[in-house]
Amino acid sequence: METSFKDVLKKIQEREQKRSQSMVDERRKGDGQFYRGTLRSGQSLESDASVVVVGDVNPGASVCAKGNVVVLGCAKGYLSAGCDGDDHAFVAALDMQPMQIRIGKHIARSADGEPEKKKKLFGRSKNNDNQPMEAQIAFVEDENIYIEPISKALLNEIIV
Repeated sequence: METSFKDVLKKIQEREQKRSQSMVDERRKGDGQFYRGTLRSGQSLESDASVVVVGDVNPGASVCAKGNVVVLGCAKGYLSAGCDGDDHAFVAALDMQPMQIRIGKHIARSADGEPEKKKKLFGRSKNNDNQPMEAQIAFVEDENIYIEPISKALLNEIIV
């Protein structure tokens, strides 16, 4: 029996759609892991669900989750969300200064250079006029990772 190119393509698309729906269903379960404390250089935290770090992720530390990553502190290490290929996952932090962010198959890195320049990852720098920094969220859109201040409207667009 002869299989046409269109049939094969259709089966691949159906399989990918089921996989994507499965990932969405997993995130809707509300499963997650909390970690309280600071992750220091060389330490890593991995999870089959989403992760909330109540503390800091220092440079050289890493967090890898199949779901989302939320840091209630300063994120200066390596943050990976959607480690199983989920491009719909996100990374959020109260103070976003990571060395690298991975979401699904997408990667964004801090610019190499002097320590002062590293503070300006993605065009953001420390605020010297005593105003609080905004919490930010990183997400994938149009095959790129974007980092924006967290707002209710943005969360409604991103979260399934």
